[in-house]
Amino acid sequence: MHILENGSGRLAAGDGFLCLTEALSGESFYFYGRDEFTVQIQRDGASRVYCVSDLTPVSSQCEDGSVVMRFEGDGFSVELVYRDCGDSFSKTVTVTQSIPGKVLRICAENRELSATPYRGGEGQPVFASSGGACLWAGTEFPVCYNGIIKNRVDFTQAPFDESVTVSSFPVVYGVAVGDPFTAFSAYIRRHAIKNEPLRVYCDWALHCEGSVDGPELTAQMTLDNIKELKEFERKSGVKFDYYLMDAFWFETGVPYTRFKKKNFPDGPAPVVAALKEAGMKFGLWFDINCASVGLPGAEKLRSGDGGALCLGCKETADMLYEGISRQIDECGIDMIKLDFGFFECPTASHGHSVHPHEYKERSVRYFMDVMDRLRQKKPGLKILAYNGFTTSLEWIGAVKYIPGYAVSPYWSSRLDYVYCGDPRPSDSAFSDFTASVNHYNDCMTSNHVDSCFPLKNTDDSGTMVGVTDTIYRQGRATFRRTILSNLMRGTMKLNIYGDIRLLNDADAAYFRYINGIFDRICREFEFRTVAGDPRRDEPYGYEASKPSEGYVMLCAPGDRDASVTVKLPGRCEVTRIIKDGELTDGRFVAEDSFTAEIGEGGYVLLHYASVPSDRGAVCVPLAPGDDVTLSVAGYGAARLNFTLKGDPYRVPDAVPPSVTVTLDGKPVVSDPPGVWSGKSWLYVKTEGASDLRIKNGGDVIYEIRLAGAK
Repeated sequence: MHILENGSGRLAAGDGFLCLTEALSGESFYFYGRDEFTVQIQRDGASRVYCVSDLTPVSSQCEDGSVVMRFEGDGFSVELVYRDCGDSFSKTVTVTQSIPGKVLRICAENRELSATPYRGGEGQPVFASSGGACLWAGTEFPVCYNGIIKNRVDFTQAPFDESVTVSSFPVVYGVAVGDPFTAFSAYIRRHAIKNEPLRVYCDWALHCEGSVDGPELTAQMTLDNIKELKEFERKSGVKFDYYLMDAFWFETGVPYTRFKKKNFPDGPAPVVAALKEAGMKFGLWFDINCASVGLPGAEKLRSGDGGALCLGCKETADMLYEGISRQIDECGIDMIKLDFGFFECPTASHGHSVHPHEYKERSVRYFMDVMDRLRQKKPGLKILAYNGFTTSLEWIGAVKYIPGYAVSPYWSSRLDYVYCGDPRPSDSAFSDFTASVNHYNDCMTSNHVDSCFPLKNTDDSGTMVGVTDTIYRQGRATFRRTILSNLMRGTMKLNIYGDIRLLNDADAAYFRYINGIFDRICREFEFRTVAGDPRRDEPYGYEASKPSEGYVMLCAPGDRDASVTVKLPGRCEVTRIIKDGELTDGRFVAEDSFTAEIGEGGYVLLHYASVPSDRGAVCVPLAPGDDVTLSVAGYGAARLNFTLKGDPYRVPDAVPPSVTVTLDGKPVVSDPPGVWSGKSWLYVKTEGASDLRIKNGGDVIYEIRLAGAK
């Protein structure tokens, strides 16, 4: 038996047995009773499954924080490696063939689990709980199927690879105290791409070629729009980081290597120059299956989804790389919006698996390879993944019950953002149509949260302003609500689409205010969803918080007023900042929680901050000749009470005869002085001071009580 240990727990492996022990609770989870892995290899048109029991053990040892086991088989060898990953443990299976063949499948985990497993599915981990501890385990690849059969887990991968050496994707095992959803979500956030706060403008909804009357994208439209953006930046004081050009900029018949000659007669150079002068980085839209460009002679690469080409064919992946790479070279693009991803392809002649749980795997392998090559070519490239990256296209079409989970959290370690769906009216009735569209985006965000997908890597479709039919001709009506939602969902990206000319000066001022909050909370606060579930027509909201402060956005369903209670970190001052799109300033103090009243279909933004808290009281005698110094460092104010034989000692200037009080050497006097009826206390502002000193130069014993407020 070999042992690996880290801060989260301990892994013990050997003889087909695996034990994971959580460090704090000592609770253990066991994998036992079946083969540790299996390998399926095809030779001469026939395939065979090899279990561990079919292989000959060669060696087993611990080396450099890893457990390495080696086996020999019929014309191949296998290396099984467990690794310490710091906050988890991983396992990989590597097959090296000495007789040519194709590795069809590697089942990297195929054993019984001591606790009942649940969840699982495409790109989702398997969870288990026992005695206050929890386990998660699964193949960390977005489209691998982590299956459960009673108490057995089945983590099978389908590379369909004829290479001499083929490695499985890592299976990761994690243990923690508490519930697995919370523990795994925290693990995913640690390993997700870290997004910095971004301000992005996208021109979708300014043009709309898919519409009956939508204007076409042209170079002149873009140049005019850049001028409008610069004017809006001047009025709002907010600088956009990226200008993202959406679909239909490209010439058909080639794989995104040329701009449309008719609409961009001088190519992209004038636009690139204007954006450079405006200080904005350039981004472009791409259909990753090349369906939009209508490539001639590509019939053999069709995936069966309209004109989409199979990404499981290396030719398609290479064309995608060629197109994006060309635009990096010619336009210097720093952002790519990848849309209409079809990773499914049941076409056997393409050489990949046709099993529904497996045929995405090679497409995503090739896609990931393209992304890695692009990041090497252009470090810092921002990748926005739009329609097609959910587990099925059903998830972006409507708010309804669908078994399983919308999106794999493992995408977040490879892509900067994953979209949760185009704007649509939700299935909930609102008197304001635009509120229903915003509600739909909140429902889609909830699907991502349920999938353990980080809010900070979720693309929520941002704020769309325009009169094209794809965004329901909303004009500017939805701007104030959706830009606030865009902020409070915690996506780290303020994203405005469409016709910026529709926004007025008051909207620009509102955007300035939102941007000021955005800058602060994205860097210092953690985001979460609060209250109810928008998919069930419950009042719901978002919170951005740190230990003593936070912002909360709360929304009412469309059919009734809402009363929502939010927990506070103790005694707080609460400020209502925004109500239904208008700035406001209602303040009150609340203990431990507060309840917000919201009108039908309405919304509010509130800020809370901990109120200065009592430091407790220090009581000491003040005998003749005593010289007492009390620290007030870190406190904003102090209250000093004098008593004589247990009763308040009242004198006109509060300080007893022959007693002096100084703050950092400066005398403290009563405010107001000369109170005819007497006063037994001093209130002293101490912010920035260190010491409060009290000296008794008389012959009477007093008592003093000092209380302070942070």
